[in-house]
Amino acid sequence: MLNTAIMTGNSRTRALPTILLAFILVGIIPLAFPVVQAQTMDMDNDGISDAEETRLAELFAPILYMHPDDVFYPITPQYALDHSTLMRADLEGGRVISENPTMAEISGLTVSSDNYYLDNDLGTIEDSGIETHFVANKASYPPVVHARVLPATYSGGSANIIQYWFYYPFNKGPMNTHEGDWEMITVEVRDGDEAITASYSQHLSGMIADWSLIEKDGNHPKAYVALGAHANYMRSYEGGMGLANDELSDAGTVLGPDDYTITMIGEPGAGNRPDSQGWLDFGGYWGEFGGAESGVLGLRGPLGPTFFQDGQRWSDPVGWSQTLTVGDSNYFQINWYIANFLMITLGMMAISLLVKMLFKLRLRKKQGTLGPRLLPFLYIDGFNAKSIGLILGIVALVVAIIGFFLPWYSVTLDINTGLFTTGGPVDVLTLDGVNGMQFNRLDSGGGMVQMVGLPIPFAWIFLAGVGMFLFGTIGYQKSRKVGTKLIFRGIKTMMPVLLIIIIISMLGDLISQVASDAPPEVASILGLLASNPVKGDLSGPLGGYGTVSMTWGLGIGAFMLIFSAILFFAAGAMEIIAFADYFKTPDDIARERAEEAAAASGFNPDGTPVNQTMPGYYPTAPRSIDYGDTPPTAQTPGYPAPGPLAVADPSITPTDPLDPTVPPMYPPTPPTAPPPAPPPYPAEDPDMTYSGSSDSPDSLAPPYPEEDHYMPPSDTPAPPPPLAPPADIQIGGEPLDEEPYDTPLPPPPPRPPVEDEED
Repeated sequence: MLNTAIMTGNSRTRALPTILLAFILVGIIPLAFPVVQAQTMDMDNDGISDAEETRLAELFAPILYMHPDDVFYPITPQYALDHSTLMRADLEGGRVISENPTMAEISGLTVSSDNYYLDNDLGTIEDSGIETHFVANKASYPPVVHARVLPATYSGGSANIIQYWFYYPFNKGPMNTHEGDWEMITVEVRDGDEAITASYSQHLSGMIADWSLIEKDGNHPKAYVALGAHANYMRSYEGGMGLANDELSDAGTVLGPDDYTITMIGEPGAGNRPDSQGWLDFGGYWGEFGGAESGVLGLRGPLGPTFFQDGQRWSDPVGWSQTLTVGDSNYFQINWYIANFLMITLGMMAISLLVKMLFKLRLRKKQGTLGPRLLPFLYIDGFNAKSIGLILGIVALVVAIIGFFLPWYSVTLDINTGLFTTGGPVDVLTLDGVNGMQFNRLDSGGGMVQMVGLPIPFAWIFLAGVGMFLFGTIGYQKSRKVGTKLIFRGIKTMMPVLLIIIIISMLGDLISQVASDAPPEVASILGLLASNPVKGDLSGPLGGYGTVSMTWGLGIGAFMLIFSAILFFAAGAMEIIAFADYFKTPDDIARERAEEAAAASGFNPDGTPVNQTMPGYYPTAPRSIDYGDTPPTAQTPGYPAPGPLAVADPSITPTDPLDPTVPPMYPPTPPTAPPPAPPPYPAEDPDMTYSGSSDSPDSLAPPYPEEDHYMPPSDTPAPPPPLAPPADIQIGGEPLDEEPYDTPLPPPPPRPPVEDEED
């Protein structure tokens, strides 16, 4: 018995570990099963496990740069249910369906044409009630981003599409205002975790760009959220060009993946999503519905993600992305330049102006050509063409400056009946140099907003151009140069008016491209406006807008620019005609003084005689001379024949060059060196003319020098040679000795060479 008992005890002892192992396995298997189940769970039944969707959503979660003046940020759509009344729009207006709607209740309203909507109880689009409440209760609504991952295919294989949806309680953009707002960012991922493209929603459209062009921190793309409108942009300097004219900034609140909660969302339909996401099935509007005009003016709340734009963003994100504007490096460079156009232009003009001014001041001061006054407009000195032109130029500048700040173009509407009654004429479109093109949305409190944003303040650029023009004329001495610049300034002043007429002429085509669904009446009006861009009017019915009276045309600013351009042209013409000098340079003054001294002394600074009439002779006091009984007739060898004798006394008119009563002209100093020997007689030449008898070689007359050699013979007897003044002649013309003298004068000194005589 003992042995049996011992054996039985040993068997039980050996069976104990097996029993314990069985209990452990039974306990561990149920605990491990949920982990395996979670890794393979696919609640939305799209073929991608929920765990993989979460991983991808967190890997590429965006970084949102909010504008510092925007009080709203993305939150849960539960906010709308907590503070809205469920209503339905019909012919009688809004009808209350539920004052406290629930998620289950709205998930059953899946037809958008039924016009259900959630009307916020905290305020309207015409007040700040919603904004005030949200600011006071931000702690109750932390930031939330809703993420969704779905499979897609392309020609080379499969891809995953990651969508990030953002719900904002209120939209207050430059183009429209409405309750509720939905925006979205899409990232396309292929071959595992390689991002290919990113698409950002912007109002009714958006932009797509290669992943390499996206600003990002690691794998997290950066999105710059527009003030009030919450459109997403890829650069902080975008938004200013286009219809929306959004305002962006990188200086506000930054919401990164660590600053908001990522909530994974499923697909519409029970069983494809949690019950808390019943809003995915809601086919109504997420804000006040309003009247018929609200849909046209963008004042109605938007449809939800699965219904907006027929649900294309949700059901076909790849196809939707292919309809977007493609952002490339050139596009971003153009946007950067436009965003910084004013600073770049003013900076370049300032640098150019400073360098030009310093260089001109230094150069003209060094040369002494700066003048006593800096600007030519300061040389008004009486009633003359020059002064009149300068006065007209000053008036033209003042008129142009005023004109650039006044309306250049305007379109005025007066709607007496219908949904858009204005209560009198109102400007619906204006164009000027400060605000660009603006239009009136015709909603209460809407006012004028910028249209087709192009943030280039032409007025300030024109003012900078005026500064460049004024400083560019510093030191100008000649009125014709200022006149030329005034004419070119007039052409530049006319450019805005010409551009306006061109833009208005093309407005019909522009609107047809950006708003192809515009009513035919609108297209007809724009066509009429384009055909008569300078001025026009019409009156008549305009579809649902009622009876409309419309006038359009150039504004007072444009007419002032035209008048200014005419004044510039007239001023330029007057300055060119005047052909005057504003001041005398040191060279001019020195030249005048030299001419005065030369007139007093009888000689120019270069040694030539003043008012020279006979080559090689200098004016002296007149004198009388007696040549004797027989005046000399033969030419003295080696000396040129004298020209007409100059007469110092204007009362004496020479009639005979050999008249002894006519005094010749003599140099101030008698020659001190003997005259050069005459050239040797040339050999007898049969063609040579002789002055004596043919058989008398001694009577052979020397040839007349031509240039430095010989001159062809002449039949005219040579005049007498110049004679040196005798020592006994008294200056003044009274002869002291009746005897003639035959001492010839030396040749005149050569004229010193003048360099750059053409200049």
